[in-house]
Amino acid sequence: MIKKLSLICLFLTVSLGFYNNGHSQPPSEYALIPVPVQENPEIWKMTKSEALQAFETQLFINPLSASQSYIMDASYNLYSGMLFELDHGWNRIIFSECLDDWIAGYGTLGSGTTQFRWPRRLDCEGLCNATYGITPYYYIFVADASNNRIVKLRYRYDTQVLENLGVITGDGLTLPLDLDLNNGFEFYWTYNDYLWILNGNSQIKRYDLFEDTFKCTYGSYGSGEGQFRHPTAIVSGRNPFIVNGDKYANNDHFYVADRGNNRLVWLIKTYGGESIYWYKEIYLDLDIVDLEVDNFGQV
Repeated sequence: MIKKLSLICLFLTVSLGFYNNGHSQPPSEYALIPVPVQENPEIWKMTKSEALQAFETQLFINPLSASQSYIMDASYNLYSGMLFELDHGWNRIIFSECLDDWIAGYGTLGSGTTQFRWPRRLDCEGLCNATYGITPYYYIFVADASNNRIVKLRYRYDTQVLENLGVITGDGLTLPLDLDLNNGFEFYWTYNDYLWILNGNSQIKRYDLFEDTFKCTYGSYGSGEGQFRHPTAIVSGRNPFIVNGDKYANNDHFYVADRGNNRLVWLIKTYGGESIYWYKEIYLDLDIVDLEVDNFGQV
């Protein structure tokens, strides 16, 4: 599983890509990445000329966030993957399936059903199981900052379209700057699936997806313990490979890039509860913009 996931992560991190047996562009117009995924022999790299043909305009103005997912067959073999790229400047999501020959866009400027107003981050569920009796889709969440909401989307693998499922608002949600979906390899929301949301007022919120409600709020503006100053990113330290780990290895620790204080903050949510406590702060002489963790929950 780790080797398979590493291959798809390598590919999706490099570029938007496609598998195409009949590619006819001259050599100067494309780059071939020879990364085998299962029995598929080659993966092609997306090029600027292909993007212009698809959109007749500049593909990105200010891309701020990307998230990747992978698709498994009924025997749990990895055979494809998805990349979702959030373009803050165009107020849209660019997405593509890596082993197919298409690229698509979703969203325009506004506050309507299929619109965004200067979105900041997105995150998506990591797995789609292609056995349609289980699920033919997975979920994407967008921090739609200037609309003061989280937009819920669903990508349908069988129809290759993004569907709007509504929004998350209320409970003081203001200018959400970042979010992180705490969801492992499940195929549906369980009692342990939720969103960490970095609020624009230097607070952290936890939204329970199973109960469809906000559960807790933590933090305030400042430089002390329990405070943040212009934070930029939040990420869960979930380790999906550990079922009964201790509190430092399971899915209840998370990190915040406290940019204004030049520090990385390690926080822990009590297991099975809603209390959050400050575990450690690491001072870094870095301008931290975003955070991610590996498959074992290490930042």
